[in-house]
Amino acid sequence: MTLDERRDSILRDMNAIFDRLEALPEAAWKATTPCKGWNVRHLAAHLTGTIPLMEGRLAAIVEQRSGKPQPTSELPELGPETPRDELVAGLRERGDALASRLASLTEEDVTTALPGPGGFLAQTADLYLTLAASEFAIHLNDLEVALGNDNAPVSPQGVVAIDAIMGSHLAEFAGMAGNTPAMPLSIGLRGSTLKRDLTWNGESWTNTAWLNGGQTLVSGSDEAISRFIFGRITIDHPLLRVEGDADLAGQFKTYVPGP
Repeated sequence: MTLDERRDSILRDMNAIFDRLEALPEAAWKATTPCKGWNVRHLAAHLTGTIPLMEGRLAAIVEQRSGKPQPTSELPELGPETPRDELVAGLRERGDALASRLASLTEEDVTTALPGPGGFLAQTADLYLTLAASEFAIHLNDLEVALGNDNAPVSPQGVVAIDAIMGSHLAEFAGMAGNTPAMPLSIGLRGSTLKRDLTWNGESWTNTAWLNGGQTLVSGSDEAISRFIFGRITIDHPLLRVEGDADLAGQFKTYVPGP
């Protein structure tokens, strides 16, 4: 995707969330989302915090590239107890600031990295564009599921972003979590196009299939696998199929927790 296409897809999912929230009756704000412990109010409040964070990181990248100070909105996160109209207005204000920052990005920013340790993910605009795409795509899906559409799709750009952020780094996330299995294991995730593997070989986590056989496979559409990776659906969901040890497959988020 081009930079313009990535910007457009991010803003499309973001504004779809805002429009959906704005049209909701008061009672619907209490609906339970797939995010444990969150209703719609919690989801909206969460976004009032993450949007300025993304805006700020992108501003820092532009400043790193240009050498010129970049002002940011620095708006605080609102609590879930905030009146709904204020939450929606707050989201719109933060969304406008993010849209302006996205519009300021250049192709050079995509690969410009912030100094300092960044772990296994380089702190570039490419990373934050991908994070934004995954954030809005999965939370738009969360919102639709909360409102009764359990089979709501994840946008194609969201599927790609979720795979780039987490699917392609399962072993790294498992290593960070530090939950070490007692015995070797291997779980394969198979979508219509996605293919990811997570193996504990007795000494370390790898992103490869277990060559000795005995791998447990979780399969479904790319969208279903994306929702499973992010912990939105469990192994017994009708959109998923398991070949092998279902109990082991059910432990996937024990080893790869979050987000």
